[in-house]
Amino acid sequence: MRISRELWSKVLLLYQEFKRRGEPLGRPRLMKMLGISENYARAILFALENRDIIRLEPLNFTPVKTELVIADIHIPFHDPLAVESALSYAERQGVDLIVILGDLVDFYKISTFLKNPSKKSVGEEIKQAKDFLKDLRQRFKNAKIIYKEGNHEFRLQRYLMKNAPEIYNLVDNLLQVSLELKDLNIEYVIEPFRVGKLWHLHGHERPGGSYNPEYITNVMWKYIHDHFIVGHYHRTQEKVYKRIDGKNYWGGAVGYLAKNLEYATLNNWTQGFAIIRYAEDGTFRAELRRIVNGDIF
Repeated sequence: MRISRELWSKVLLLYQEFKRRGEPLGRPRLMKMLGISENYARAILFALENRDIIRLEPLNFTPVKTELVIADIHIPFHDPLAVESALSYAERQGVDLIVILGDLVDFYKISTFLKNPSKKSVGEEIKQAKDFLKDLRQRFKNAKIIYKEGNHEFRLQRYLMKNAPEIYNLVDNLLQVSLELKDLNIEYVIEPFRVGKLWHLHGHERPGGSYNPEYITNVMWKYIHDHFIVGHYHRTQEKVYKRIDGKNYWGGAVGYLAKNLEYATLNNWTQGFAIIRYAEDGTFRAELRRIVNGDIF
């Protein structure tokens, strides 16, 4: 029985949530929440039990010429000056691919910590994010745009799993629909993917939680062992790794494009973005840029 990539992604989200709760994810729950048959649920449970030896072919996107990578805009806490600096620079570079590497929306009101009731609602955040994406599409009419899910987008999925499990299978694509991604020709991606030879991740996918390590690329390299770029950690960083066979691999982290978040006022975050230039064979040259008060370095 074939399990689609889309369904498998939903299963993993459910598995992570029920594991966090300390509750089993059995056939009845899978059948109810995903609207599938008992035989399908059995196949999925078998795949979960054997997921360490089952491997999906990675999503691959045909290499392009020039890519802009941005991450962690955290609308409505975004920094308009930093965002404009990154997009204006990308326009001058003639990018034909834009990747939003997670946490475009903050989803402050449905986070797990104590919330300030005066802050913007989920609906207001969605509206601002939709306006941002419409402007992005207007400015880059011919570019391919990929939106990778981050841990803050997962907040919405987690909220629905917890508070509306009976109708989860009806609203699990609520974010994509609310942001009108189909109309804007923006592709929403849940799993890590490659462009050419470069893996793209948000950064929260590794095991062990989402703490903020000092040596980001070293931490991620232990799990990837290939070229990669991540967001999530709100700092710019890069390093080249050399294997025993002499092959070199690049790892990089882009900064964030928000202001200081009220739940993390003391930090050593840096604003930034990346420009990636690809050759026809998928090899690339990465250019990490930092932003300070709107100026690019």
